[in-house]
Amino acid sequence: MRTLFLTIFSLAFMIAIRAQVQVTSFDRIGTDLGSYPSGFRIFDDKLIFPAQNRSYGYELWVSSGDSNAATLLKDIFPGRENGIQGFPFGSSSVELNNELYFIANDNLSAGELWKTDGTTEGTERVSIRLDFNVNTLTLVGDQIYFTIYRNGFMEVWKSDGTSSGTKLVKKDIPALSKAIQGKAGNTFVFSFRQTSSSDVEVWRSDGTSTGTYLLLGGIDGNGVGNSGTIELSQFINYHNELYFVTRNHIYKTDGTINNTVPVFEYNSSGNTFDYGDAIEANGLLYFSFFRARKQFIVKSDGTTAGSDTVYNRSTNYYFIPSNLSSWNDELIFTGHDASNGTSLLKMNLTNYSVSEVKQIEDEATVPFIFLDSDLTRIMHNDTGLFILMVPNDDFESVTWFSDLSEEGTHELPVLQGVRSAISFHNDFYLPFPLNNLNIEFGRSGGTDST
Repeated sequence: MRTLFLTIFSLAFMIAIRAQVQVTSFDRIGTDLGSYPSGFRIFDDKLIFPAQNRSYGYELWVSSGDSNAATLLKDIFPGRENGIQGFPFGSSSVELNNELYFIANDNLSAGELWKTDGTTEGTERVSIRLDFNVNTLTLVGDQIYFTIYRNGFMEVWKSDGTSSGTKLVKKDIPALSKAIQGKAGNTFVFSFRQTSSSDVEVWRSDGTSTGTYLLLGGIDGNGVGNSGTIELSQFINYHNELYFVTRNHIYKTDGTINNTVPVFEYNSSGNTFDYGDAIEANGLLYFSFFRARKQFIVKSDGTTAGSDTVYNRSTNYYFIPSNLSSWNDELIFTGHDASNGTSLLKMNLTNYSVSEVKQIEDEATVPFIFLDSDLTRIMHNDTGLFILMVPNDDFESVTWFSDLSEEGTHELPVLQGVRSAISFHNDFYLPFPLNNLNIEFGRSGGTDST
């Protein structure tokens, strides 16, 4: 493999708390020396992520996570142009037959399907005629599905991972937006905005033109999606069915018209929401909803009778919501606390009692418009150590670590501005803020010892 080794070193950042480890140091032009790594993905027990340096634009790099080397996987778009751009690499790539598939562009095309086995020689273009920047890949069985939105029409494609097996399934589907994708068993499911209204249609495909058709139309999103009320949200798989949320209902589908049905009416008022999430925990689904000073959580076993609201909190004080996470028999999230601030909370999934772990913000300001940056992001490693990336009023974020006990929950002020992370070998790897401008790739264990 042709490699470019980067200068690696450790930084002694902390006084009385752990020294964080800088994994990469990329040589950049100008005063902004950061490489801005993002979109982390674990593949073949290595970290793969897009980053840039003096010689290359955004390309894929590989790291074992150790403080010794990071390697350029391939210069897909030769020179300082970007081979990876316009989409989140980590969430848009899929693994099939021990190879990682993703979308990239080079000097020959604006976007094609690529694959890698983790080596330079094994990183190659698969498709040759898309010429388009696809946002998301969805693996359904042994087929990779994706949609392309061109000039008011949707195209559905599939690939078995080969050039000859990358085929157009159906084209000329009238649409006004890019698609949101999912799967129900062995069926590809996607939704998009209708041409004649602001409503949304849900379609399915079995990989054939005749098997690609409308499941449900004339529905509306609840405000949680990136495009506001246009999008459906909270897509999640459960028992070979796909669940999603509309303005008023939680729906499910098995990929057939007859079994695309509402499960639970969670919103009788028709009001929109700022944020929502969905997670499976202890064999049930949990859906969260947040609007200004109101937060509630619905549990569901996939039936109307087995769906109900298990947490409902309204207050006069603004608090910072988070995504849902879980550990053992508890649901983990942030919400309003007894002091009218924001605390890390845990819900017992046996009796649905909620307890406060520790306050992480005493007084949050209501954002003018709720954005992705106004959300606390939570994730954990395999030992139950949680990382929380909490927004503050300075348009930054503060990083906390927690073992879900009050004494084991603490802030690391040095890790300001972190908005994404990935757990790998029980450490957290994240965009590493060197100062206000420079972002590199770093590692943190969140404790006082290395």
